[in-house]
Amino acid sequence: LIEALRESGVLEPARLTGLEVGLAASGRDLPRTGAQHPVTLEPEMSAIAAGQALLRQQLAAWRNIEPAVRLGDDPDALHQLRVTCRRLVAMLRLLESVPLPGALRLRRRLQAVMRRTSAVRDLEVQCGELEAINEVLPARDLDAVIEPLRRRRARSHNTLLRMLDSSRVRQLLAALDDLATSTP
Repeated sequence: LIEALRESGVLEPARLTGLEVGLAASGRDLPRTGAQHPVTLEPEMSAIAAGQALLRQQLAAWRNIEPAVRLGDDPDALHQLRVTCRRLVAMLRLLESVPLPGALRLRRRLQAVMRRTSAVRDLEVQCGELEAINEVLPARDLDAVIEPLRRRRARSHNTLLRMLDSSRVRQLLAALDDLATSTP
């Protein structure tokens, strides 16, 4: 049937992924990212060059995972964003010790962003654990507990989206991009 539909021209390959369709429906686009390549650190690289290369890698990882965080369908996406954030903090600590001007200030701002993601992540974990337990309960006794948590999680997710859309976070990411590419 699929072959016949393809040959007749009724069925065409999708031009957009499901994620792209969903983002377009909500008026958003996927962030533009370059090709992802592992960072190669060379012995002759300075600490600043190594730190900047790793910083660029983690910024690319942030941009790759952020759309899934925004959609909120994948509970692991926010966890991955938080891991990326911790790695960015680690790179900034390296750049602070070199020292590279601005690294300390940006690290503190990034840590504040990460703290604000904690509530959403905690609620995702709580809901996930309770839903798994509830699946095996014969009378689904935890529905009354889970539903308020789901509502709190939805409100927290909306707060997270507003934070990600804020000029403060956008400026932070732009400043991190500048730090990752500037010549000290």
